[in-house]
Amino acid sequence: MAPSAPTSSASAGHARKLLNAVRWRIRLLVLLEGIALAIVVAVALFWLTLAMDYIPVKFGLEELSPLTRTILLVTSVAILLTMLLRVVGRRIFVSLKDSSMALLVERKFPQFAETLITAAESFSKPVTDHPDSDIALVNLSLEKANRIAQDIEPKSILNDAHVYRYFAIAAAGLVSLLAFAIVNPPSLNTAVSRLYLLNNERWQRESYLQWVALKAEYQAPVAGISEFDRPIAPIPTDDSNPSEPVQFKVGIGATLNLTLKARTSEMLTDVAKAPSFTSSPNTSPNSNEISRRRLPRTCKLYFRSANGDYGSQSLNKIGGPQGGWQMYRLQGSPLTAITSDLSFSILGGDFRLGPFQIVIVDQPLVTATKLDCVFPAYMRDENSQRGTDRSINWTGKTELPYGTQITINVLCDKPLQKVYVIDSDSRNPASSDDPSSEVRAYPLATITADGFQFQIPELIQPANLQFYLVDQDGIVSETPHVVSLSPIGDQPPEIEAMLSGIGSAITPNAVLPVAGTVQDDYDIQRVWLEIETPVTDTLTRDIRLKRDGRLNTQYDFQQTAIGEGGFLLPTSGAEISLVIKASDRFDLGDGPNVGISDQFTLSVVPPSQLLQMLEQLEVGQRKRLELIFNEVSDIREYLIRTRDASQKSSHQLQPGETPTSPIRQTNSKTDRALEGEKSADRTRRHELRKLFAQRSLIQIDKSAKEIIGVAESFDDIRLQLINNRVDSEDRKIRLAKKIVQPLRSIPSGVMADLRSVVNDLQQSLDRLNREESMTLQTAAIPNDDDKNADDLNDAIATADLTESAIRLTDQTLIRLDEVLSILVKYETQNELLDIVRRMISEQEQLLEQTKKLRQREAFDDLFQ
Repeated sequence: MAPSAPTSSASAGHARKLLNAVRWRIRLLVLLEGIALAIVVAVALFWLTLAMDYIPVKFGLEELSPLTRTILLVTSVAILLTMLLRVVGRRIFVSLKDSSMALLVERKFPQFAETLITAAESFSKPVTDHPDSDIALVNLSLEKANRIAQDIEPKSILNDAHVYRYFAIAAAGLVSLLAFAIVNPPSLNTAVSRLYLLNNERWQRESYLQWVALKAEYQAPVAGISEFDRPIAPIPTDDSNPSEPVQFKVGIGATLNLTLKARTSEMLTDVAKAPSFTSSPNTSPNSNEISRRRLPRTCKLYFRSANGDYGSQSLNKIGGPQGGWQMYRLQGSPLTAITSDLSFSILGGDFRLGPFQIVIVDQPLVTATKLDCVFPAYMRDENSQRGTDRSINWTGKTELPYGTQITINVLCDKPLQKVYVIDSDSRNPASSDDPSSEVRAYPLATITADGFQFQIPELIQPANLQFYLVDQDGIVSETPHVVSLSPIGDQPPEIEAMLSGIGSAITPNAVLPVAGTVQDDYDIQRVWLEIETPVTDTLTRDIRLKRDGRLNTQYDFQQTAIGEGGFLLPTSGAEISLVIKASDRFDLGDGPNVGISDQFTLSVVPPSQLLQMLEQLEVGQRKRLELIFNEVSDIREYLIRTRDASQKSSHQLQPGETPTSPIRQTNSKTDRALEGEKSADRTRRHELRKLFAQRSLIQIDKSAKEIIGVAESFDDIRLQLINNRVDSEDRKIRLAKKIVQPLRSIPSGVMADLRSVVNDLQQSLDRLNREESMTLQTAAIPNDDDKNADDLNDAIATADLTESAIRLTDQTLIRLDEVLSILVKYETQNELLDIVRRMISEQEQLLEQTKKLRQREAFDDLFQ
């Protein structure tokens, strides 16, 4: 039997109805989902735009502008339409084929066993397209599909729970709008009016702030300067443009404090008294809102500086509410040491003060300070042009002569309004009547076109002047310009004087040679000598100085006694004092300054006693010279040890060897090691010789200086004999020719030659030491004949220098011994003279006692 043709679409029956029902249900669910999502998005956009417009107001910001709200409305509509287009428009009109619907149904109901898919394909495919072998199979599939489809409900195929969830969310959104309308209808009306009708109706605020003052802080404000206590006034602005920030000019580096107040919950009755710049024009209170004011929990300052810094800072409460107001103050960052422009506003609750701007300007600064000086007459010198009037640049603490007239000329970088002056080292004239009054500042300086002037009539005490500058903007310099001036008191002349050739004791007819210098800051008016003796009043004698201030005079007791008549020479046993005095040209205050030299106290003794004292001095110097002799002997010992060490280190030539031939061949390692040890030993001996030479050189210099000192001491003894007019010509000649002159010739003669030779010896030893070190470093290399010859020549030269130094040391010792012999010889004579003097003195005492005894016996016989 031939298979029948496939069933037509009209005979599809329940299968086709099931597929159509599924298709239309899908489109219905898409539409409902779109409607629910549209409601959700619309409600969400409402709350979002409401938050964007209202939440900033709660933080004290301004409402959104009409342009911004228009953009938000357009954006909301665009978002809603876009969502509907993507969720509904693009999905609801999508072509849903029978095969797709059949596949969806069979996934839900597997019992179709793909018969519904076969039936769906037959709906869309013409009958002629099926092969004859498949027509029977298609008919069977249609029958099975129709049979199963009639028992299936279309709504059981699709899951529509998400649509119900969307509608639940949409209902919740509508309920939130309803609740908002019930709880706060005015706010809902305001929101609709602003967000959708684009009206300019404003949100209500709960807090109210009012500006009080902006002041600069100073570390040490001075009484009398009103700018220290005055609040900073705002720069006048154009009232026609209220959006412009209120500006304050502040000096760079200033530290400010800000004060404002907030209204409490009481009725606000004095709002009209607030300054015109304290609140924004769109936040001014009205009668309906005043009763709802409440104190903000905190007040914050939000700032942004010109250098990019930004942030916020809380204001501190000052006490508690008083009179319906709570005071707040900000001290600290960002108002500390401001260095750049600062824009800020203040937020308290939902109320904002501002915007404000602090404009930083330079404080008035001093660019140059000059001192016009008129110097006092006592320091002027027409010949050298000293003390002429002149101007000097002030660069720090300046010292000027006492009594100088000063005009302080100060140049500034900007025009000034006034200058306050205080002197921290002295009381102001205006407050000197009251000792307990504080030092105040007064505008005493004279303002000029480019600065100011201040005069000091006479600098007689230190002046620490502090100048507070106030510029045309009313900015006072936080740090004063300090000019410190100190008077240089005219010092007394400095006198350095000494008695040349005079010891601590003099004879009654001595001559006192005085030598030295007299120096003064400016000029010397008078120099004189004062002597006090037990037998006369103070004796004064003027002295003439040389041009370079040198002092060279003498005082002769004999000539003074003869010239002044009646003046008695000082007697033995008395003490006299002598000083040199000098006065300058200082003509201020108490008059000239007088300089005084060291006081010289002298004992007057007879010539015989002075000779005994000088003999004791000779004995002391002789002992000192003996010590020097021993020290020179040490030099000789050092040189001898240097020679001995040199002889030990020199190489002894073997018979048949010449200085230029190798001593021996060191081919084996043992020979080279022995040679290295010998070289190291020679190096140590060279170092020891060098040490002896260095000690010799040091001792030569020391002994030469000591010999010169001994010679000067003996010469001073000779001068004392001359100045005290002691009749001892032989002693003077002996000291000059046999002691002083030979001693002075030793350091400049034989010891100078000795020093030169020892110095050459030390250099020669240095060369030998270096050559020996090089030999140690190259011990493994065969010796060079020329090098050995050079070493031997240096050793010979060193030995010659050592012998020469020893000879010169012996000559020095001979010279010193000659002087010592003379001193010992005359010391013996002096001892004999002392014995004779003691005998004569004892004889005189015995005669005196005998005379007294005879007188007593004569009186006894008379009364018997």
